[in-house]
Amino acid sequence: MSLDVRADNIGRHAAPGGSTPLGPETTLSRRQVLVGGAAVAVGQILSRERTPVPLPDLVTRCRFGAYADNEPFPVDAHFALEDALGGTRLSVCSWFIAFGSPWPAAEAAKVAARGGYDILVAWEAHGVSFADLVDGRHDQYIWDFVNAAASFPGDVVLRPFHESNGDWYDWAPASGRGFVDGPDQWIAGWRHLVEVARRAGASNIRFLWCVNNTDASSTTLEALWPGADHVDHIGADAYNWSAGPTFDSIVGDVYDRVVALGPGRSFWVGETGLDGQDVGAADFYASVYGSRRFPQMAVVCWFSTDAFLLTGDAAAVAVHRAQLPRAPQRMR
Repeated sequence: MSLDVRADNIGRHAAPGGSTPLGPETTLSRRQVLVGGAAVAVGQILSRERTPVPLPDLVTRCRFGAYADNEPFPVDAHFALEDALGGTRLSVCSWFIAFGSPWPAAEAAKVAARGGYDILVAWEAHGVSFADLVDGRHDQYIWDFVNAAASFPGDVVLRPFHESNGDWYDWAPASGRGFVDGPDQWIAGWRHLVEVARRAGASNIRFLWCVNNTDASSTTLEALWPGADHVDHIGADAYNWSAGPTFDSIVGDVYDRVVALGPGRSFWVGETGLDGQDVGAADFYASVYGSRRFPQMAVVCWFSTDAFLLTGDAAAVAVHRAQLPRAPQRMR
């Protein structure tokens, strides 16, 4: 039900056959005054309800994780990064694993021994034909990988084919390398992968649909949406390529677009970081932890390598040390 009440109706009267306003000498009835006053009050209440209420600082409602070094699954480097940033757990270990490689059981066991972690896997399909994927030629591998990952005590969030709205990876339709024949085949490949993995019955496996924060090719992120039934989490990678922009400025647009596709899904930032460390680094990191936007954001994973080193600036490290203890560790 909607209310269509306008303040300018007070003091006007619909005359027979028309809508002639009353003259200044006309006296309003008590009922007209009461109805008009009630309309104004309702309008004020609705106006207040439409005013967005600022959210608490992002760091108080979002988990933080990291990719910690220039290697596929940097376990010891992850723990060392935690120590360098004050000892707070970065509760999502971000790894990169080539499609076709086995589940890294030994490394996962080291993480499990510490307890309280989830693992995010960028499953990189270098040189993989999507025609072969859809035809089932990789089904046994997918099945074996998922069954092995099922032994991990936390969640394993698989992030296949990330940043596919760019053109720099084999699995991007706009790459021109011939591994995927357009968005339709990309979607078919994604759906097939998810369906095979889910048939394994592992309760701790989730799928993160993760795009680039800008459409850096002719393929839009919307063209790659595989449907809510084949996605557990939604998200994007977003880098700050200078010390100027805030976190909101590099994530705001893609967040709105992705959430429109997957309302109600938790939003993950699969990778974010600042290229180089200078006088603006601390301000950028503070803008992440202090963001008052993004109600569906659940996880932010730092990308900390030589070029995006989280520990490269003393003022920035102080920000991390002050803010990370405020972050939740587990969401379930």
